[in-house]
Amino acid sequence: MSARGNLPPAETAQDLVDKHDRLIHSYKQLCKPVECNGLKYLVVGFCWHKGDAETVVYLEGVAG
Repeated sequence: MSARGNLPPAETAQDLVDKHDRLIHSYKQLCKPVECNGLKYLVVGFCWHKGDAETVVYLEGVAG
């Protein structure tokens, strides 16, 4: 048995996108602040269209 068989599979580009989307969802649901340009904001919404490579994230207020 080789040691390679115990390694998890490498993350694909889609895995990384899904992970990023889950983070955005969780930060919005848990009201966790995110940092943008040195200031902390709250995620109030986000929008992505099927097939798009980008997500539009709406931030509001300065947390803290």
